[in-house]
Amino acid sequence: MTHEEARQIDAWVRQHIIHPFQNDVGVTEAAAEFLELVARAQLREGIKRSAADLIEGMGRMPVGSLLALYRAKYGARLLTFNRAVRLVADLHDQWIMVRHEPGGERREREHHLVD
Repeated sequence: MTHEEARQIDAWVRQHIIHPFQNDVGVTEAAAEFLELVARAQLREGIKRSAADLIEGMGRMPVGSLLALYRAKYGARLLTFNRAVRLVADLHDQWIMVRHEPGGERREREHHLVD
């Protein structure tokens, strides 16, 4: 991953994920950095082929649903590093659950959990 790709990914995460959370519940800098790291790891580990593909895929994720998932568990409490880790794990658990249900691959696409 180039420095420019990392910058693009971080900027997208800040604008489309961190900013909405900051406006609603607040976000610590450590939580923001963790979420950027999680996004960049998708490219580093070959899950996505380019920053553009990654950003396009993240763009299909309904941030309102992510915020609703967080609020259901933590209410209006500040998004801290530990809660961000748990949020990513909860999102992954939902993806696994949907994927293994009958028609799960179709539902993944409907819920924008995968491309």
